[in-house]
Amino acid sequence: MGVNPSTNKIYVTNQGDNTVSVIDGSTNTVIATVPVGTSPYGIKVNPSTNKIYIVNFSDATVSVMDGTTDTVMGRISVGLFPYAIGVNSSTNKIYVVNANYPGPGIDYTTVSVIDGATDSVIVTVPIGTNSYRLGVNSFPYGVGVNPSTNKIYIPHIGGNPVSVMDGATNTVIATVTLGTDFTKIGINPSTNRIYVTNSDNHTVSVINGSTHNNIATVPVGTNPQDIGVNSSNNKIYVANFSDCTVSVISGNTNQVIATVPVGINPYGIGVNP
Repeated sequence: MGVNPSTNKIYVTNQGDNTVSVIDGSTNTVIATVPVGTSPYGIKVNPSTNKIYIVNFSDATVSVMDGTTDTVMGRISVGLFPYAIGVNSSTNKIYVVNANYPGPGIDYTTVSVIDGATDSVIVTVPIGTNSYRLGVNSFPYGVGVNPSTNKIYIPHIGGNPVSVMDGATNTVIATVTLGTDFTKIGINPSTNRIYVTNSDNHTVSVINGSTHNNIATVPVGTNPQDIGVNSSNNKIYVANFSDCTVSVISGNTNQVIATVPVGINPYGIGVNP
């Protein structure tokens, strides 16, 4: 799910029919259904350009959608099996995580860096071997961008470290080892805190973006998946897949302040600050 706070539109990827549903946030109704690539999964909005970027998992492309007309402007070829995407609206750069990128004798996970001005890949950055293809359940599962520090964070499902990438140099500058089966990531640029869901032990890890230390572990619901951050009120929202709830965390205290029942098996989440 992607949200544009400027236009109050919400964008939802539909993997089963290769479309994106556009929801009007004022009326909570679908106002358009847009065909995109094969198996659309990750989606992010750049509110500065009013472009929406959709990761098409099965055809190794990113669809670029015009938020004014709700039509696809074009497609960008990236690595194999792109899965997650992040946008830095300050630099107009888009980051796509490719789960399987073939290398010389071994598969590498990579990040395709897209220039939002030209909508073309300007560099492909290796972030490690893909041990999932080697028989170990570990591969990049999300991406988070801090526009204030120009750092990009890529968590790996299966317990590999969180890779930290410098957006200025397009290089991995640090790794953060949490030791759990983490999945998705959210960032508060105002506080420079990074939040990572740990699906196996039902917690959220809080990382200090300045030191890259794990400063807190917050118990949430069962099998937490996606996470959304509201930098305006410093609240963090966690979709708990197995117990059908959303945990609300206070960024001030790193404690759950509410648990909200929702629909069956919540997986994605979006925030309009």
